[in-house]
Amino acid sequence: MLGRRIGFALFVLLVSLLVAPGQAQPVFQHLKAFNVSALFDGSASGAGDAVIDVAFDGSNVYLAGFRAASGSGTVGVVRMDNVLSLPSGTVNASTPGVSRIIAVTAAGTSRDTRLVYYNGYLYLGTGLGQSTAGLDSAIRKYDTSGTLVTSWAGDGILTLSEAGLSRYDTLAIDPGYGGSGPSLAVAPLSGSTTQPIKRFALDTGALLGTSNAVMPTFLRDIAFAPNGNVYVHRASPDANDGIFVAQRTGLDSYNAPSVLVSVDEGNFQQATVTYVPASQIFPTLGDLLAYNRRPGSVIAETNKLFLATLSGTVVGEIDGSGATVDGVDLGTYKYNLINAFPYVTPGGKLLLFVVSGQTFGSPAGTIDRLDIYQAVPEPASLVVLGAGVAALFLRRRKA
Repeated sequence: MLGRRIGFALFVLLVSLLVAPGQAQPVFQHLKAFNVSALFDGSASGAGDAVIDVAFDGSNVYLAGFRAASGSGTVGVVRMDNVLSLPSGTVNASTPGVSRIIAVTAAGTSRDTRLVYYNGYLYLGTGLGQSTAGLDSAIRKYDTSGTLVTSWAGDGILTLSEAGLSRYDTLAIDPGYGGSGPSLAVAPLSGSTTQPIKRFALDTGALLGTSNAVMPTFLRDIAFAPNGNVYVHRASPDANDGIFVAQRTGLDSYNAPSVLVSVDEGNFQQATVTYVPASQIFPTLGDLLAYNRRPGSVIAETNKLFLATLSGTVVGEIDGSGATVDGVDLGTYKYNLINAFPYVTPGGKLLLFVVSGQTFGSPAGTIDRLDIYQAVPEPASLVVLGAGVAALFLRRRKA
């Protein structure tokens, strides 16, 4: 009997060793790839000089552009209807279901754009990083057809003066803390002092709260975990850059941020970070952070979306390469303008929407593109085999 127990324990250990590596992280299957360059050509009829952010409502995808050239110009949002049903390839304004639904004038000279979706509405920040008053740096609320919600913030537009800030740099949906409910979190950059996060009501645009000065200097982007912790991408002229986390201690209070991924970035606005809730689909796995790299000089190793654990260990990369499920290969990303948006479907799938943009300074061969990935366990066959053999062993033992 003792020998059987020891043998069974060793077998279970062997199966766990086979299964654990495959469950250590999800692998992202390449579902779709679209060349959207014609929609972000810098013209007055386009949506900006390059694509920089993406959101998804369960059916339609929304692509936001930013102004890279100097001076104010047109940026906006393009909607691609029923995107999961569209064949991969090149799309433009004449493609059925593809249309620019929002166009605004925004500040230029590499001023950023951020787009978030929540509960049937889009929140769009344009001209981010501009520190002058006016509507070329503002946050607006729209419905999914592109109609401005004029009841929000008085006229649908939250200006810098209304928010009590000297500049906007990023925004995100804050899930709240202790059951407080979600809000729109807005954070500014300063090159000399730490800054607070301000929370605004999603339904009215009213100021809900101001945190302690938790945002580091040269803040570029933020993303929230479901528990309210905030993750930060810092990119600056100095070497103290990377991905940081600030643990939440209250509705408007955080501990000082600590570094998770230490890298030396350049002083660039379009440095991004995204929280990927992998554990919602794979309960035995931890959640992930997705971020781009923007060092001072463009090198091939940085033209990727990096995937890291919440402790900062890099466990994967997405570089755009490989054929999609429907047989299209757009090659690898050629530039480090990369952003992402995760979505958990009602049917229990984790999708990751990734955009990569080109500007007038991009390397040859760069295109504006949208890629869609689905998280799957790998190696799935090994996991199934291990579980199946273990179950068979137990049935025989009981018999």
